Amino acid sequence: RTMKFWEVLLALAVHVITGAVYYSPLMMAPLFFKLQFGDRNYKPEPEVGAFVATILGAALYVPVFVFFLDVGKANNVLDALMWAATFSIFDAGLNAAHVWFEKRPVGIFFIHAAYHALS
Repeated sequence: RTMKFWEVLLALAVHVITGAVYYSPLMMAPLFFKLQFGDRNYKPEPEVGAFVATILGAALYVPVFVFFLDVGKANNVLDALMWAATFSIFDAGLNAAHVWFEKRPVGIFFIHAAYHALS
């Protein structure tokens, strides 16, 4: 079995759409803004660079995850969920240092780790 391009595109779309919903004002945005800026109602100015970085990050991250699913021979939903849990813990570990060198609240780390596990 080989990875198919449409699988990567579908996974990328799911990851980005999940992020848009997860970080929306109805879900995690108020908690994220409260932790980062001290104000649940903080309204940031849209930044094109942040949007581009988000899409590029996902474009690099998602194909790697799909590759692991392919190599790990995830043939059913349970296999895929186990790989997702493993990969999200690995990814969270890689990003843990952001809490210290960016001086971010630790709660933001857990919000973001949960997003990666969910998506």
